[in-house]
Amino acid sequence: MSLYKTWFVAAAANLMLLSPSIATAADTDPTVAIEWNQTLQATIGGTGGPASTRWFAAMHIAMFDAMNSIARQYTPFRTSVRASSGASLEAAGAQAAHDVIYELMKNQPTAGTALPAYDALLAAQLAGIPPGLRAQGVAVGKAVALRILEWRLNDGVSAGPFPYSLPAIAGLWQPTGAPVGLTQVPLMLPFTLKTNTQFLPRRFPEINTPAYAEDYNEVRLIGSATSATRTAEQTQTAKLFAAFEITSTNIFAVWNNIVRDMALSQHMTLLQTARQYALTNALLFDGLMTSQSGKFIYGLWRPLTAINSAL
Repeated sequence: MSLYKTWFVAAAANLMLLSPSIATAADTDPTVAIEWNQTLQATIGGTGGPASTRWFAAMHIAMFDAMNSIARQYTPFRTSVRASSGASLEAAGAQAAHDVIYELMKNQPTAGTALPAYDALLAAQLAGIPPGLRAQGVAVGKAVALRILEWRLNDGVSAGPFPYSLPAIAGLWQPTGAPVGLTQVPLMLPFTLKTNTQFLPRRFPEINTPAYAEDYNEVRLIGSATSATRTAEQTQTAKLFAAFEITSTNIFAVWNNIVRDMALSQHMTLLQTARQYALTNALLFDGLMTSQSGKFIYGLWRPLTAINSAL
């Protein structure tokens, strides 16, 4: 969890690093970006596990690059297309988001309800835009969406999951009930990193060392259900990250909601909001990739296994 938290803190810190932009009247309201994010959260259903960060990242990168192709205020995340400066940012972003997430979700179990929701949201967002500006924006959105989909077409998502097992040796990962998941994630194409091991965490201390004993005892004492050393704040933090009791929203969605709240409270523009969603979700996916890569490369057993084995 510590590596997750490191990346999540980086994503949160990025909220404060937005470059100033010159807002136009059409770019002041972040609603278009927020509505796509919230609609995706509402429609992923039971398929919305950690790997769903790929959907959020691809959709929001497409939205940002489409809008930025018109505004040209930032370095593109992935791509840029030719666009009239008078084209509608809302239309471009909405069309790009629709086309990318529609394609990614069309074969998911929730497609029957999700796809009509995407069509309805797109129609609602395009409805009030003047026809000429809307048509120009839609063309930009479609062009960017095609490029993003082509980029992610063979990103490794269809390769797994595949089986994973290690010898029953002290210190090595062992099954704890449910099959190991997300084994394909380390092999997927990152959004920002050069490789899945670019920021690989250091190898854990060997189990016969004082450093391991110190870490083991810290986890055992703080993690116990009857811990006398864990603070109330630590308990709340653990429950938040585990989406246990205090929230039904998984931690990936929590950070998307933080972007939403920041956009509204800080009066961020539509382009700023789209950019922040893209950066945050790309970091979330690559953080997941980094943590999973470390997990399967090192094969360290879980605290549950380690502690029970020592009893």
